[in-house]
Amino acid sequence: MPVILLERIPLPSLRTYTSLSVVLLSCAVFYAYQCVLAFQTNPHNSDLNGAGIEHNVNIGNSKEISDILNDPDVVKEPLPSEFDIQLPYESFWWNVVYVLTSEIWCIWTVVNTAYCCLILLAKLIQKAVFGELRVVEKQHLKDKFWNFLFYKFIFIFGVMNVQTMEEVFVWVAWFSFLGFFHLLTQLSKDRFEYLSFSPTTPRLMHMKLLSLLGFILFSCMVLLCACTYIGLHAGITIFAFMAAECLILAIRCLHVLGRYVIHLYEMNVDGVWENRSIYIYYTELIFELSAISIDFGHHLHMLLWGNIFLSMASLVICMQLRFLFYEFKRRLNRHQNYRRVVKNIEARFPMATEEEIKDHNDNCAVCWERMESSRKLPCGHLFHNACLLSWLEQDTSCPTCRMSLSEGPQGDPNGNVPDETGDARPNVPHPPHPPANPQTTNHFFHFDGELNINQILRLPTVY
Repeated sequence: MPVILLERIPLPSLRTYTSLSVVLLSCAVFYAYQCVLAFQTNPHNSDLNGAGIEHNVNIGNSKEISDILNDPDVVKEPLPSEFDIQLPYESFWWNVVYVLTSEIWCIWTVVNTAYCCLILLAKLIQKAVFGELRVVEKQHLKDKFWNFLFYKFIFIFGVMNVQTMEEVFVWVAWFSFLGFFHLLTQLSKDRFEYLSFSPTTPRLMHMKLLSLLGFILFSCMVLLCACTYIGLHAGITIFAFMAAECLILAIRCLHVLGRYVIHLYEMNVDGVWENRSIYIYYTELIFELSAISIDFGHHLHMLLWGNIFLSMASLVICMQLRFLFYEFKRRLNRHQNYRRVVKNIEARFPMATEEEIKDHNDNCAVCWERMESSRKLPCGHLFHNACLLSWLEQDTSCPTCRMSLSEGPQGDPNGNVPDETGDARPNVPHPPHPPANPQTTNHFFHFDGELNINQILRLPTVY
């Protein structure tokens, strides 16, 4: 079903859903209680479930009840059809739990209760840490949720090709925890980017957000320990699949924490912190390349191990591999260009004099802060050294007039470039040439961004 139709389904409120979940769980517990009670009060069942079984066969006290029930020499009378079960425990309430995890409708009720508790926990964290969510935060959470759900569905049924219901429950439970922490990390990132532009944010808000990020990071460490324990029993392949997801989550959480620490340090620095842009740039570079590398290796492992060539799952994984490869290449090219510009910045852009700074009204055009020292571009504009480096991370042109700062022919602030005689001539832009046949342009196999569930379903993405 298309996502747009799923979003239009009238879902009940959280209070109604919680009430229904409590009623269903109560019915399941009452049913299990009645099953165990009827089983133990039945004279035939009590003989098989307790010490009364001795009249059927002469046995020692050291033999377990489970061994007795499985012994073919023991004469066991059939149970009534309405309670055709065997209880393995002597404890009444452990038998109730056994029934809850044996009956199929009880299992689904327990799963629904677990998801209800997870939603309530998420709602509690939202109220305590974030408060009311902004529109862009809600949209990012929605996109992240559907993308995560789609990819994990492909993984469970396309890559792992699970066959039993027990395996489905285990993988769904694992990815439910991972998805919960991924959504919290995305929400923390969006809220940090919003708070970084607000110098009057209360200190308590920073403490709440940092505590949540620390809790997510600690949970990642716990999940990694669980991956190691499961890998010792299930094999190195399962360990690699599970550990890759945990590492990606931990890297994204550390990325937000690193940016947050730099931001808090900058808030306590008097004046302009000249090295701020360098720390931010290399923090983003290291964490982004690390996350892309692990994600690329994870998808390549899925493609090679699953033997899913020429299938829909392989097509989705190949498209994601293509995106990750070009994203990694683009990030390296951007870094090389940045290094080339920063290397020549001191030689090509001298420091401005005090007279030039006064003529510039003592304000940087990027941050609008007072300039005690600044660099002068060939076009005559002045900027803080940190502000200029921050801009050069994204582009190699003047932030004000867009004059190119790359090596080669340079123009003046008005956009004029020198001709062969050395005189400046107007730079007349030429209209772009239309494609040879715009009606036959094929975009079906052209992907420019991260694979999105809305793109697969040919749905417009709302920002």
